[in-house]
Amino acid sequence: MNAHKLTLLLVLVAAPAGAAGVASECEQELAGGIAGQVPDGNIDAYNLRQSAKMLNHPALSMLVSPLGMPKVKGAVLSVELARIPPLGCKDRAVVFNNALKTEDTNKVPLLPRPRLRVGLPKLFGFDGTLGVAYVPPIPLGNTMLHHAGFELGLSRDLSSELSVGLRYHAAISKVADDIAKSLDEDGPEVLDFYANSLWGLGMHVGYQGGGLPAGLGLYGSFGYANVGTFFLI
Repeated sequence: MNAHKLTLLLVLVAAPAGAAGVASECEQELAGGIAGQVPDGNIDAYNLRQSAKMLNHPALSMLVSPLGMPKVKGAVLSVELARIPPLGCKDRAVVFNNALKTEDTNKVPLLPRPRLRVGLPKLFGFDGTLGVAYVPPIPLGNTMLHHAGFELGLSRDLSSELSVGLRYHAAISKVADDIAKSLDEDGPEVLDFYANSLWGLGMHVGYQGGGLPAGLGLYGSFGYANVGTFFLI
């Protein structure tokens, strides 16, 4: 069992006793109670799955994905609007004190992330690219988010239209907000701490010219990503 998947479960079990609470917008969807959410009755396995989902979901939305062709000329400065899809009621529920409880995970629906990509000198016939992404520790609504990421790529032209490349990317994020909601509806807001770190390797392919309009290119990538998370109440 991975330690990061166990963290949220442990802090939930260690929380003070009390009646579990479901957010008002989730009451109808979760009306079936524990039986509707955990038909096999294995509550420990269910809480582990739910915790892993809530911890990994925002991290995967913050991957430093490619923003253009594998080969970069000069420097390109842009602002990426990374959407973090909200988790539904059934995805952010856990079983606590023999009842369902929903967590307030949908804090930042859209992450405005400045990105800078710079072309590097050719080395052994390969073009290089260095990219950085950064969000300073400023409040986004009630959420304090600090995020940094980078990418390093090598590319090569296979023809005047087609280029391929390899990318390494990594990022780290830290979030402070009231995520694990109080069981008391009128209870005080307490800042929780969430952090994620991720890295990945991928292949990057781009096509431009040919029958495409001038200045227009098509690109795509696929690869592997590793995610680590930590949550503290």
